[in-house]
Amino acid sequence: MKLYVSGDSFVDRYGYDIKYGKYPLWPELVAERAELDLTMVGYSGCCNNVVFTKMAEMLFEDKDAIAICSWTSFDRITVKTDDVIRRLSELDKSKSALYDHLSDKGFFDRSEADYRNVHLMKSFELMCEKSFHVQGPYPWPRKKIGGHETFLKHDLNRPQIDGFYSIAEPHHMIGNGDGHPNEAGHLMLANKIYNLLEKHNAI
Repeated sequence: MKLYVSGDSFVDRYGYDIKYGKYPLWPELVAERAELDLTMVGYSGCCNNVVFTKMAEMLFEDKDAIAICSWTSFDRITVKTDDVIRRLSELDKSKSALYDHLSDKGFFDRSEADYRNVHLMKSFELMCEKSFHVQGPYPWPRKKIGGHETFLKHDLNRPQIDGFYSIAEPHHMIGNGDGHPNEAGHLMLANKIYNLLEKHNAI
């Protein structure tokens, strides 16, 4: 059986090879343990539109595969307009300043970003019977009671695990200001995801 995984830098094999080393990432560990044929696509810094699109492309080949979207932060966007890029170049480079500026200018607001990203997740669920979510970090407090994972559990139907930063300990991270999973972090994620697949009879 095939395993499709789409995500951001957490599953970017090329990026990990360059920055951190060639230890196995969680999709590779899951595929090996479950004896699955893995196709993994990861792009550092991408938005959830990219995660969804790349997964859709894979599922066109085999809708019976196990599919896992490793979602990224909701505030990531793909910007192609030269005027917007030029205006953003004048801003503070911090993510919050960038997002606040776009919201203030009516580019989109946070409620729209919530809707847009959850819509992608729900659409993914309709594409494949064996679809699973791995949640990413959430960039702002929600108005609803509860955190990021809490509201997603109400909005989504397919199984998911909480975001890495909700379940990881410091020894699971690269460190020195870099919160990406290290080798121990990927092993921790692999074990949790394998257990999730097993619990829901996907493997």
